[in-house]
Amino acid sequence: MNYDVAIVGGGISGFHAAIAASRCGLKTLLIEKNSTIGGLTTLGLVNPFMKYWLDENFDPSRMERISQSEMID
Repeated sequence: MNYDVAIVGGGISGFHAAIAASRCGLKTLLIEKNSTIGGLTTLGLVNPFMKYWLDENFDPSRMERISQSEMID
């Protein structure tokens, strides 16, 4: 198979780079060695969106939504 871009590493940066490339119309391949994407945010059970990380002006409705269809093609 041919891809326009290949991203090695499915951590937070790699995952978002893959989404951005795909949204630009590029055929994108994301390679991750672990069983899940998200890096330590997922595997280390570290959640940067925990309430104590947020300031009082945080509006969760402003967080970007990524649809499941964008993640799996």
